[in-house]
Amino acid sequence: MSEELNEIKETGEENNQSFISQKRKKRKEKGKQYKNGKRFNSGEDMSETTTFVQSINTKVVKKPNYFLSIRVDYKVIQENLAEFTNHVHTKFPEYKKLLIKPKQCHITLFVLHLDQDNIEQAKECLSTSRDILDQNCPKGGLSLHLKGIGIFGNRVVHTFPECSPDLDSFTKLTYSLHDKFKKNGLVDNDIHKEFKPHVTLMKLRNPIKINQGKKIIKHIPKEIYENFRECDFGKHFINSIELSSMHMPKDDDGYYAKIEAMKF
Repeated sequence: MSEELNEIKETGEENNQSFISQKRKKRKEKGKQYKNGKRFNSGEDMSETTTFVQSINTKVVKKPNYFLSIRVDYKVIQENLAEFTNHVHTKFPEYKKLLIKPKQCHITLFVLHLDQDNIEQAKECLSTSRDILDQNCPKGGLSLHLKGIGIFGNRVVHTFPECSPDLDSFTKLTYSLHDKFKKNGLVDNDIHKEFKPHVTLMKLRNPIKINQGKKIIKHIPKEIYENFRECDFGKHFINSIELSSMHMPKDDDGYYAKIEAMKF
């Protein structure tokens, strides 16, 4: 009797499993698939529609290859930048590859991507901005006092200008120039969120291996720049804004290749 009961029980389980399996199969066949916010019937070829949706959602972002800047080339500043560089070379030689050469130190206004079709337009946009300069620059000119050390995300060591009326004027000048370039279709970013005037001293773009791969540098330790926290790098008197290439060979003076400039 017990064997019969077991047989009946096993048969019931098999039928139950068969029923569940068929139900799942029907549900799968009847179900819908979702992709990129659109609903498709099972088995429908979604490749064409998916490609179309992706083409709408994908924005091609071109990497910047030019930038507007002021170079910080006053003698006192260059001497203090060289002192910081020598400090790193002497005390922390394994980090010397991260240093920015003093002759290449600058304050970036904004970056942009240019090609052969709009380089001349960008040059003209800067060279015809004398009215913007006159509106935002006092008669005595603009000066920025670089003092102290800051850090962006443990990867970018920089100095920065102290708060002052001249810094306010320089910021307004930058915004006005950016608005003009934007109206000409040369930039499309939000300068009000991104503009943080500074002079980069060291930069770690990606982790690097040193000591034959035994050590990986993932950040710049504060011990490197701690002694320069309150360093007074000096006052820079702005004499020009330059449009320069990031990738062309450097000029003879060691700075980035200049293709246009607006003198103060």
